[in-house]
Amino acid sequence: FATAASGTAVTFESLLAEMTDFDSAARWPAPAYTTGQASSYDRASTDPAVPTDSNWFANRDYDNFLRGDAKGSETEWVMMDVSGPGCVTRMWFGGNDKPAQRPGKLRIYLDGNPVPVIDEQMLGLLNGAGSVPPPFATELSRGHNLFLPIPYAKSCRIGYVGTGPETSNPTAFWYNIEYRAYQPGTLVRSFVAGEAAAKSALLTTTGTKLVTPPARSAATNPSITQAIPAGGEITLALPAGPAAVTGLRLNVAAANRDQALRSTILKGSFDGTETIWCPIGDFAGSGVGLNALSSWYRTITPADGWMTNRWTMPYAKSGQFRVSNLGSQAVTVTLQAGISAWQWDDRSMHFHANWHSQQLIPTSPRRDFNFLTATGQGVYLGDTLGVFNTAGNGSAWWGEGDEKIRVDNGTFPTHFGTGTEDYYCYAWGTTALFQSPFANQVRASSNNLANTCLTRTRNLDRIPFRSGIRHDLEIWHSSSNNTVDYAATTYWYAKPGATHNRTPQDADAVVPLK
Repeated sequence: FATAASGTAVTFESLLAEMTDFDSAARWPAPAYTTGQASSYDRASTDPAVPTDSNWFANRDYDNFLRGDAKGSETEWVMMDVSGPGCVTRMWFGGNDKPAQRPGKLRIYLDGNPVPVIDEQMLGLLNGAGSVPPPFATELSRGHNLFLPIPYAKSCRIGYVGTGPETSNPTAFWYNIEYRAYQPGTLVRSFVAGEAAAKSALLTTTGTKLVTPPARSAATNPSITQAIPAGGEITLALPAGPAAVTGLRLNVAAANRDQALRSTILKGSFDGTETIWCPIGDFAGSGVGLNALSSWYRTITPADGWMTNRWTMPYAKSGQFRVSNLGSQAVTVTLQAGISAWQWDDRSMHFHANWHSQQLIPTSPRRDFNFLTATGQGVYLGDTLGVFNTAGNGSAWWGEGDEKIRVDNGTFPTHFGTGTEDYYCYAWGTTALFQSPFANQVRASSNNLANTCLTRTRNLDRIPFRSGIRHDLEIWHSSSNNTVDYAATTYWYAKPGATHNRTPQDADAVVPLK
């Protein structure tokens, strides 16, 4: 253990419990931590004031290991090396994924011990064929992922050792690793070799919950079903607080439902502040149209039209939802809220969901598209990205853009990724749809033309911020003479008084869908 004056230890078991605790995201984390990322981003990207392909938008974001350590006759290529108490929360790999050509091993060392706690074939480990079962290890459309929490008391080093045909410096090696860095003195019990197997029953129980989220109980269930004429609005008042919304179900009926899902706006106000302004389809994680979604926080069943949201939304005194029909057609909306008791305290935070859309963005010159800039204290929980690709050439790939996330006025991103599909846990721009508790591709078209919708939410890899956060994503398209449309929804929590740059976009919400 790391030393601590007081407090309960962070353990493998406590982290698994946190993964399936909806309410934990709505309180400032205790013990406190920051979230970091180790990735193979292009090290030539150093200065946002130099927006060129040789600097801020450099794209050779593979094979960039920290170093190569000699291990007898082997070279161990180091991807991450950090000190202090922490926890690995997500690993992603998206390079050459043919086992015969990539038989090498992933090794994870903790607390300075020269013997790794994990030492096994990397692709099998990240695909669920090794010691870690799905959904904690899973392949999502050629993206290889590990969501198993790996806590450590003093330090963590992660390396790769190639074997067979790749004993020299591995090539086509893209990686992203996210981790928590707890405050010094935080009590952490380190992961040990064989722990996943020893706790297999707990992993099975937790994994079942993640894949099939349990219904959330509620003390009261206020609801409304009403036709809303063009330009109209309905309101659902919530019981006096302190209380929390622990479930929100929505259904929209209209002659043109796809358009209605974009032009019908969900607004949520808590304790006198509007923290939610979002088209219903984007809020639900569907993007354009009503698309099947099965994740930890949300479920969409197109057959009956229900969009179920399991976010916890606390309030101290008052809350209400409004639904505004900005479109030209009448819609009928059903809104059902589950309300539960909540102990409001100084760790409690309000839930935010904000939408930002821009049409006909030129693909040249390169630029950063801002998802959200917020000030205050809070936790970033995830996002949904809808893209319309207008490229005339079906091979024109739109998603090379890296995420760049700055926390607490940092001058350089704490998260600098390797591509949009990598951020959403898949790889190679694959158009195959996929579902998981953590990331989903719910819509995609042949050759990545027309509409795509991706969504990702964060269980253990959420990002706390004390004074603010800025989340950008590069517009990095392989074609330099086309345009793209982006619509980003962000989900985050913040203590009262937080501000952000996402004002309502009424005009954009009624733009006819393509």
